[in-house]
Amino acid sequence: VSGYGRVMVYRFDRDWHGQVVGEALLSTDEFGSYLGHHFPASDIPEQARALYTKSWLRIIPEVNYTPAAVVPTLNPVTGRPLDLSFTALRSVSPVHLEYLRNMGVGASMSVSLIVDGRLWGLIACHHPEARFLPFSTRAACALFGQVASMEIAAREESARLGQYAEASRIQTRFFDVISREQNFVDALVKYTPDLLAFMAAGGAALHLNGRTTLLGVTPAEDEVAGIFTWLETQELTPLLATESLGRLYPPATACAAAGSGLLAVRLSPVEFQCLLFFRPEVVTSITWAGNPAKPKDPASALHPRESFAAWVETVRGHSLPWSEVHRQGALELRAALNASVLRRTERLISSNEELEKRNTDLQSFAHIAAHDLKEPLRGIAQYSQYIQEDHGDTMNPEAVRKLRTIHELAVHSSRLLEALSRFSSLGRMEIDRRTVDLDEILTGVITGLGTLLQSKNVEIRRPRPLPWVNCDPVLIREVFSNLIVNAAKYNISPEPWIEIGWSDHPHAGGPPVLHVADNGIGIEERHWEVIFTMFRRLHPKDAFGGGTGAGLAIVQSIVSRHRGSIRVDSVPGEGSRFSFTLG
Repeated sequence: VSGYGRVMVYRFDRDWHGQVVGEALLSTDEFGSYLGHHFPASDIPEQARALYTKSWLRIIPEVNYTPAAVVPTLNPVTGRPLDLSFTALRSVSPVHLEYLRNMGVGASMSVSLIVDGRLWGLIACHHPEARFLPFSTRAACALFGQVASMEIAAREESARLGQYAEASRIQTRFFDVISREQNFVDALVKYTPDLLAFMAAGGAALHLNGRTTLLGVTPAEDEVAGIFTWLETQELTPLLATESLGRLYPPATACAAAGSGLLAVRLSPVEFQCLLFFRPEVVTSITWAGNPAKPKDPASALHPRESFAAWVETVRGHSLPWSEVHRQGALELRAALNASVLRRTERLISSNEELEKRNTDLQSFAHIAAHDLKEPLRGIAQYSQYIQEDHGDTMNPEAVRKLRTIHELAVHSSRLLEALSRFSSLGRMEIDRRTVDLDEILTGVITGLGTLLQSKNVEIRRPRPLPWVNCDPVLIREVFSNLIVNAAKYNISPEPWIEIGWSDHPHAGGPPVLHVADNGIGIEERHWEVIFTMFRRLHPKDAFGGGTGAGLAIVQSIVSRHRGSIRVDSVPGEGSRFSFTLG
């Protein structure tokens, strides 16, 4: 149609480098082939691309023309130069004319290919001599460019829809299986192949709640940790995608084999929780039309390169690019995972509400049962005692032994019910908090336990006065009483001692850490958690003076009601140290 000696289809990439993806030559003797060759973005600068987007056609009938001046230079009405953007015979940059002469081109024409309002590429036409085209031919070429643009848009949309359909098929199956899992982290691990196929990735890494899980082929664990640390300083809104991670984060060049490409999705806007997808390095060879490097001589930079001979570059540190399908898929996966977390949270809230209701009902039942059973048990204990006193002389020894056992069981059951009643009431009672002097409370507790402490010959150590705190004085009195009684009871040292003191919280502004320590028999580490369980005893019920095994459970319940915490550190044979806070 145009009669030019060489016609090329020239396509731009995302960085505005160009590649010749189609070519027709009238004679290979006059023109060398550029098919498959790449051209740097600087060959067609931004201002030139803007003109190509505005107008479908640009023509240079002869590269050796002498430009004619516009007279007058400034528009006398506006005071500004005349806008020649849509003028067919607009002069071009002298650098571009020199560029064409260096290519051996005498005349050229460029037809824009515009897809969705963006410059997709050009139909570039070259001729060895000057060539003038009439308006009708130029109009036909411009129309051809418009039709070709619509065809390209249709084909790209069809390909995109095909990609979306394939991604949706994998996505639907994958989302269906993770929705049935209780823990989506376990689901990602379990269905790793589907996850990686969904994103066309070689590996993935999930950073959640301070823990990192690696899936598939990824960089080493310490390298991934470094990437997460770097990402915390980046703006993920909420996605970052690159096919050359090493350019953004230079340390990643060491793990290019597994992680040249990165697609990072931030899962939570509140705290740093992130899902990464990795793509391996794809080593490619790019044939440039001449060396694309800028001249080092500043004077040479004002002129285009002189040679367009094939110049091959090996490109490393790059992966296949992330398509819009995969970017959108990552965002949909983020939404699905967040929805999974939300559903799980809702189930937990519902379960907690139901558990709290059942716990309240159980506490009420325990309180009522304990209260109603105390009197019958007290009666059994009393009547068995009466029978022994009134008829013990006339009964055989075996009957007396059995009556004594009944009496002991009734007394022990009464104590258990009393402890159960006390424990259940703690979960229902209101906390009467006020600012009190703990040292005064401790003095009262020690005075009340004077007989026990004297009989055990226990030395009480108080390194310094206890602080004033906000708490329920009645309940805290019970905490100190239980801990001190246990410390005295479980002590076989010839010189027993109990220390009650406090220290500052390790975090500034935290509540004081109170402690009750002793040099008693100690507790093995494997029992440190279970000793706070209701009715859990580590010794026979008659050992060390007996007991119900409820004291530490009551202590923990009181501390928890104050929104505090309690822990034990102990060495068997050397003693124990109970430390607690009151919120």
